[in-house]
Amino acid sequence: MKKHRKSLFLGAAASLMLLGACNDNLTGQDGEPTGPLKVLRLTLIDFGINTGHLVFTDTSVPSDCTLPQYKDLKQCTNDPFMDTYGVKKSPPNPDSLRRLRVVFNKPPLLDLDAPSRGANSTELELVPDSGVPTDLKLVDQKVISLACTNCSTDNGAVGIPLTYNSLQLTGSDLSPDPSQFPYGPGLQMEVLTSCTSATNKFKCDKIGLTKTTVDPLAALEPDASYTVTLSKGLAGRDQQKILLDDRATSLLSFRTEPFQINTVGNGDGASGSEVRAGAKGTGSSTDPYKVADDLVAIDGAIEIAVNAAVDYSRLNGTSATAQVSVNGGAPKAVAVIVSPNVADDCGALRSIYVAPASGGAWATLTNPMTDEVVVTVTLKGAAIYDLSQVKGHPVGKGIHTMGKDIVIRAKLLKGATPMDYAGVPSSAVADPNNC
Repeated sequence: MKKHRKSLFLGAAASLMLLGACNDNLTGQDGEPTGPLKVLRLTLIDFGINTGHLVFTDTSVPSDCTLPQYKDLKQCTNDPFMDTYGVKKSPPNPDSLRRLRVVFNKPPLLDLDAPSRGANSTELELVPDSGVPTDLKLVDQKVISLACTNCSTDNGAVGIPLTYNSLQLTGSDLSPDPSQFPYGPGLQMEVLTSCTSATNKFKCDKIGLTKTTVDPLAALEPDASYTVTLSKGLAGRDQQKILLDDRATSLLSFRTEPFQINTVGNGDGASGSEVRAGAKGTGSSTDPYKVADDLVAIDGAIEIAVNAAVDYSRLNGTSATAQVSVNGGAPKAVAVIVSPNVADDCGALRSIYVAPASGGAWATLTNPMTDEVVVTVTLKGAAIYDLSQVKGHPVGKGIHTMGKDIVIRAKLLKGATPMDYAGVPSSAVADPNNC
């Protein structure tokens, strides 16, 4: 027997009847706003993948509450978060697409233009005639999408990752902590880098991904301008279409932070010094980024962790230079290898290792236990490119660079390399072209 289905408008929407067109005198809740569907905000979140700490961005928040045009706004005078989540203090990074949500003034239950795109319903989601829905998904994933004006391209394809899109009916326009309790209702986009967990497997299934086809490198590109595109037929249950005015367009647009260095260290995964946003130094010759003293061994590599995958095909021995000074003496040039490849494992391509090309020590010492060795690395930032996010990550297609030389300095650990040294040894850094 054919299984009949009815729309979320008739099914799941019934659970929202207390929020209907009339105010609810029993619960004290206001009814849905009259008039068109409106965009209230766009939020993005990186759950700590990029920097090690959560990054939450809200495009409706003033960028800087000290500026004259913003200082008297309610968000800058009465909101406890003020400009904390604005694009200046909390800029989107390449991993901010782990959860992007467009928040509306009421549930966007309909897409009146869906039939014109071949869909057989105007409802965003369909539910069964009876029982609890177990297989909800958008009738048309294209109801929400991303566009980019300065992303990499290859044969007409644009560097925008595949996303799982969904309708989110929970949440409100108020939240005690929006990084933990999302605003809503809204439409959500998520980039998936794994299908391992039960939740991710469900989402992967809906967009045709498997554990072997999911892209672990999927992300936004750095220093790129994105716009969320919504169907012009989006509407609330009252069939009032969405208002896509200048305010909405502004809220739906964002730019990711530049391609930059996050930390410098020895590659042990725990001791890197955070240098992003001027945390320590500026990366100039007079104010270099500094690796913690006595961290890198005499025959150890220097790790430069970056905020986006690096295009390994463009790395070679000229991508950086190194000079070594012993006991304050004149610096001497040392040939280097520059690569994300450690023991034939390139990981997420988020780390660049600089080590002596010989695979040995930075210097031959007379008194290893007392000699003070300082290594100064100059990364040729204008020649360091990000990896294209076009499907398949074609090499040589990334267009974003760090733009300038970046200087990193390390005072090495004295003495022989300890047996329990957790950093990356120079001998382990391998040819980048083997990634």
